[in-house]
Amino acid sequence: MSAHVYGYVDEPELLQALANATTSQPAQAHVLVAMVLNDAELDEALTLHSRMPCPAMWVVHHKGRTAVRGATAVRKRLREQGYMDTKVCAVSERLTAIRFTKPACAARHGAVKVI
Repeated sequence: MSAHVYGYVDEPELLQALANATTSQPAQAHVLVAMVLNDAELDEALTLHSRMPCPAMWVVHHKGRTAVRGATAVRKRLREQGYMDTKVCAVSERLTAIRFTKPACAARHGAVKVI
């Protein structure tokens, strides 16, 4: 399984998890891993993912009170776009990740859009 990575990743735990599992070709990826720090980066990741054939995207962001864009805001934004969140994972003490599925894929699996 290969991941296409969007954004700058410097967290040792995430670098280790991605070691030998990435591709520079978005069309070849099985998943997008998007490191997002703000709304503009989240929008860019959504645009990139919309052009990729893979159904899943992990949105990696800072956690806690100091996060510019926290989990609630990330979920709200992607749910508004029809994505369904399917898993949450701690990446490190600073980062967390949420896995989302594209709208068309979520609908095929009987997912219900939560508003």
